Amino acid sequence: MEELKKLQETLPPSTQPEQLEALSHHLLEEKNDEIDDLRQQILMLQNQGGGDASAQQMLASLQTQLREVMEENNQLQEQLRSTEEQLDQALEKLEELTTQDEVEVPDPKSTSQDEEDGDTGIQEVDLTVGELTRQEEASRIRDLEEENTKLREDVRVAQRRAEDALSRASKDVFNIPSGTKEKIRDLEERLEKEKDVSEVQEKSHTSSTSSEESNEEEQDSSMEV
Repeated sequence: MEELKKLQETLPPSTQPEQLEALSHHLLEEKNDEIDDLRQQILMLQNQGGGDASAQQMLASLQTQLREVMEENNQLQEQLRSTEEQLDQALEKLEELTTQDEVEVPDPKSTSQDEEDGDTGIQEVDLTVGELTRQEEASRIRDLEEENTKLREDVRVAQRRAEDALSRASKDVFNIPSGTKEKIRDLEERLEKEKDVSEVQEKSHTSSTSSEESNEEEQDSSMEV
């Protein structure tokens, strides 16, 4: 039993019940071999007669060892039964989690037709139990839902701010003071007048330039004559 305890202390905490069961079987076999060996030695001494004191002492020692080994053997068998019970409990827990994780998924191809016939077309799907337990998975889902709700609220706040900014900008554009509008009209009228004056001056300059050129040509022709 001490050997099994020492061996268990050296094992990592993640050791599975199946591994403990295998180790218990191995130690049990070793103890059975040791018992058989002691019995053979006792039998040999008994056959030799065991007349002298040393032989008697050796026989008594071997019988003592045999009793201790058999006691350890019984303890190992008890430990083995306990390990097997732990394994059964672990398997039952795994089966329970797997059963709890079963979901029903409708078949999209046959749902409508089956509903008319009174059959919903439900299929059972066994979900594999991974590293996360169902409780951890539920907690993770709750966290994701809270984060999703917060993101939705942030989006709504951003939309409200954008709408407010757009509304203020629209008011600024359409609520120009009347005096400002009049000033803009005056500037536009002055600009039109300046353009008209500029065009008249341009035409006058062009006509004067043309008359000067014609006069110069006439003078040149008269000189040639």
